[in-house]
Amino acid sequence: MAKKRVADVLVDTLIAADVKRVYGLVGDSLNGVTDSIRPRKDLQWVPVRHEETAAFAAGAGYGRPVAWIAADIVRVEDGRLAEHWDVLQDEATKAESKSGLPMFGDHFTG
Repeated sequence: MAKKRVADVLVDTLIAADVKRVYGLVGDSLNGVTDSIRPRKDLQWVPVRHEETAAFAAGAGYGRPVAWIAADIVRVEDGRLAEHWDVLQDEATKAESKSGLPMFGDHFTG
């Protein structure tokens, strides 16, 4: 019996958690993981060009719109990024809205 690699244990753990897709940027440190995913039928590797793209794709429900409110605020000092704040929250539904109005726009998305 072949020894299990750390990548195999990781993939088994992802599958046990009902993960269907893994988004990532292939590189030397992930080659073992992609090698372990490749023969599996119950887990899909989705290649991306940047780590940020992977996070967005995974969080956006595989490219489907989601009812999220997002804000990204930065402070630049002397031409360089000095501070960064981000907010990501679910948009209130019509039933949750105290005013009966959406947080942004003129209609509820959810």
